[in-house]
Amino acid sequence: MSTARLRFRAPLPLLFSPAPWAAFWYLFGSMFVGTLWFSISFTLLATGLALGLFWIGLPVLAAALATTRALAGAERRRIHTLGRPRIPSPYRPVSATGLRARLGQRGRDPATRRDVILLVVLWPALFVIDTVAVAFWLACFELMSLPVWYRYVPNTFDNGTKTHGVAFGYYPNGPYAGDHWGFFVHDLRSALVAAAVGLVLLVVAGNYLVVALARAHEAIARSLLGPALDPLAAARQMLIADPELSRP
Repeated sequence: MSTARLRFRAPLPLLFSPAPWAAFWYLFGSMFVGTLWFSISFTLLATGLALGLFWIGLPVLAAALATTRALAGAERRRIHTLGRPRIPSPYRPVSATGLRARLGQRGRDPATRRDVILLVVLWPALFVIDTVAVAFWLACFELMSLPVWYRYVPNTFDNGTKTHGVAFGYYPNGPYAGDHWGFFVHDLRSALVAAAVGLVLLVVAGNYLVVALARAHEAIARSLLGPALDPLAAARQMLIADPELSRP
């Protein structure tokens, strides 16, 4: 697999491609794994920084940085499961001696800061992105499956009437009384209409949304977890290839 696994296609080819499913499972897993990563990283870092003024806080902070690095490594492996190239280790070697000096060197490593940005700072925004995509995609399948289960949903309305079905809208006194709006799935015909709407939403919007947000999430994670890019790398390569360019 490569980036093509999350590649955009025409609506029908996309529907029968692995891209929506790969995107869904990546985002669905991120909702839970990301929350776990955030809880562990934030708790350890906050505790280590709070106790950092005392000697007892240094081992906690060391454990926090080591754990954060390990969790970032796990996230790199999750990205690789999408078929993307492996992300090389971005960390600088630690040459200092002594716990405090080694902690300072690790803390000044840009890769460490980028790990914290991804696992802690950006977690709320990424969680919202993942939840929106997963919820919308599953809602499409919920509509498509209504012909199977709508008849098993009981409803008791304000006027005491009872019926089975699924209401999309406002039905205080049921689908057969006045003062209501929306669409009530109460028979096979209305369930098939709802299923058709769900299929159309999946084809024209749901699949594209889940793939687009999975690509966005993966791109953000890859940019933060990989080695820092040198904005002058291209210029340096040109100077190496043609030293005459550097002469006045």
